Amino acid sequence: DPEAATADLPESIRATLGAVRALGEVALAQPGPLRSIARKMFAETMGTTDIGTTLEMYPGLEELLLDKRNAVVIERLLEVLPETDGRIAIFYGAAHMPDLEERLEALGYEREGGRWLRAWALRKPLR
Repeated sequence: DPEAATADLPESIRATLGAVRALGEVALAQPGPLRSIARKMFAETMGTTDIGTTLEMYPGLEELLLDKRNAVVIERLLEVLPETDGRIAIFYGAAHMPDLEERLEALGYEREGGRWLRAWALRKPLR
């Protein structure tokens, strides 16, 4: 429940998150130019925002955006592991990685290596 998850945040932040969520639901649900614009705006925002500073400014936001989402992905991972032969990939941003690594280590896994892959490539706007 998004409202319950944001209950501890200041009203101004809850209102902003609600507006962004509503726009995202509309924009990302429709194929076509609006979805492309929404994806590009999200990517540019994530690429130009100091996520660490933002998380420090708003207590509870890190738990909402990172920890709770990481818990869900680990739950899902545990559901699909018995059915899986081979590799599993989890596509999350870098801010998620320290917590995900701790959670995976707690399950008995250990890191064997790492490499960074570009997840998004933005094209210049058509004019």
